[in-house]
Amino acid sequence: MNNSPKKFRGDLRKFADKLGIRFEDVVTKIALDMYANIIKRTPVDTGRARASWNLGIGSIDASVAPEGAIKSEAEKLLNATTRLAQADLTTVERIYITNNLPYIEALENGHSKQAPSGMLAITVAEFQTLVSKAVSSAKRKG
Repeated sequence: MNNSPKKFRGDLRKFADKLGIRFEDVVTKIALDMYANIIKRTPVDTGRARASWNLGIGSIDASVAPEGAIKSEAEKLLNATTRLAQADLTTVERIYITNNLPYIEALENGHSKQAPSGMLAITVAEFQTLVSKAVSSAKRKG
């Protein structure tokens, strides 16, 4: 079994406790920022690729938006925010951001001129910055 998510969660919890901030606030902010950045970076032709991004809490959401479905970024983020607020993030080991469209990999690999560098790779490269931002945000809250 790969312990890296469990270890990361434990390290993040210790760090949050040391700073006197809520672990759940940090996790929520990181997840929402990553999700929002990926959605924003997804090229739009019909809107289906953007609408098919899912945030799964504890399990993968493999759903795909039907043809013609267009969900606004605000609607998707509101839904994700609500679900994260209702989840017990102290026990959730993984939060998944997925898109199961057959052509999402081609988009990630630069098939669209709108996103020649993809969506995921750029967001993952920003991970440490997003963690720092989430910690700063939680400090201001507390």
